[in-house]
Amino acid sequence: MQPKSNSRIAGINLLMAIPCLVLLFEASARADEFAALGTLPGGAEVVEGLTFTFAPGEGLSWHFHPADEYAVILSGELTEDRGCGLETRVFDVGDAFHEPAGLVHMVKNNGSVDFHGFATGVLPICFTDFNDGIAVAGPHCSGEGSCRCRVPTCDELALCTLNKETGLWECPDELIQPCESVGSQRVGHK
Repeated sequence: MQPKSNSRIAGINLLMAIPCLVLLFEASARADEFAALGTLPGGAEVVEGLTFTFAPGEGLSWHFHPADEYAVILSGELTEDRGCGLETRVFDVGDAFHEPAGLVHMVKNNGSVDFHGFATGVLPICFTDFNDGIAVAGPHCSGEGSCRCRVPTCDELALCTLNKETGLWECPDELIQPCESVGSQRVGHK
């Protein structure tokens, strides 16, 4: 599939203006050409942005982010699963998507070529250095649909451990529970 006319440049310019979070990385995924980190006035939040790659078969296990995330697909495809019987979404070149804070999901490159994406975000300073994901065992389905988990505060993050292998924070269940059901609605969009 050929990129849409100027979609890569327009998508990146648009995303850099929108507050959001970056995607997470397993050890096998890699940051590529662009990575930036800047502190907003007041010092409590940072803006992060980067391009990243997943080889075929690579991805991120079940997790959620502490603030909204926006991303754009530069090449290849990315499959997202929110569990609980919700429709699996496949994003192609030029597509953009939004993940609300706390929404449990997993992503994987099910394609046959490398996936390249761009993400940016505004997040609490304690989630810096591109480690903004919180690992969970899977979605906590209640009724229909997936859920949004409680996001730990920066003080509570001290009770969590950053798993260097997956790049995800591991927190005691009591910090991220209970999850609030989001039903079968489509949160985020293509």
